[in-house]
Amino acid sequence: MSNQYHKTGVAKGASASFYAWQYLLFLAPLLILVALSLFTFENYQLGSELTFEHYRGLLSNSTYFRALFNTLILAIGAGTLAVFLGYGFCLCVVFFLPKKMQWPVILAIIAPLLTNFVLKTFSWRLVLSDNGIVNAVLRNIGAEVDFLFHPLTVVFGVAMYALPFVIFILYTTLSSIPRDLIYASENLGATWGVTFKRVIIPLSLRGIFLSAVVVLIFAFSDFVTPTILGGSSLYTLSMYLTDTLRVSNIPQIAALGILTLLPALLVIATLITVAETVFRKKMV
Repeated sequence: MSNQYHKTGVAKGASASFYAWQYLLFLAPLLILVALSLFTFENYQLGSELTFEHYRGLLSNSTYFRALFNTLILAIGAGTLAVFLGYGFCLCVVFFLPKKMQWPVILAIIAPLLTNFVLKTFSWRLVLSDNGIVNAVLRNIGAEVDFLFHPLTVVFGVAMYALPFVIFILYTTLSSIPRDLIYASENLGATWGVTFKRVIIPLSLRGIFLSAVVVLIFAFSDFVTPTILGGSSLYTLSMYLTDTLRVSNIPQIAALGILTLLPALLVIATLITVAETVFRKKMV
């Protein structure tokens, strides 16, 4: 009995240490960022007075709201495209490929993550340029499209960047659905469409929303893709933050970091709430 209590105490202590490190590693930098954003800044040095002027300046600047709106549009577009492509791909892999072939296919999709992100983005630029492969094919049928420096190209680029992560999440979600439920639905006379609607989608909702959250994080943080593929066609918060870094105004940079983080957290919290609500309704 004493050994059992001892093991329980050790487990609780280890759990407490784990959460303490989590709070230290994530909350401490955030609190430092908040503190820096409240100081004045004069002659390239932090002042001793506290102020909300940096927040007021940003919130009265139309550039911030334009960048925020563009980032939200980017997150919605890239998230929809990545989840749609990833879900369709994973459905085919999980339900139509033999088990022994599934992991090699998934690993082949995830393998590009081992290459440099900037290099991959430049590769897409070469493919989509006026002299790229896509336009070379289009010229043969009498068409040509200017893909580069267009907002839709940025949406495509972010979606392709996030797609391997989305596929990994959705593959794990779909492959964990018990096959007995699929067989039971078929034995009761349900068509594949009905089984998909009544069984597969409800049980994979959390994976879908989690994938959307991952794409949203990339959309809010990615500076490389909008710059290389979009130029100035889609000015996002990450580009605004990079431009602000050139000014070297540390409190203003910190304030913009907070104002970038808060909308992202708000959207993520909304997605999680909606996901749990829809999941409970589907399970009733």
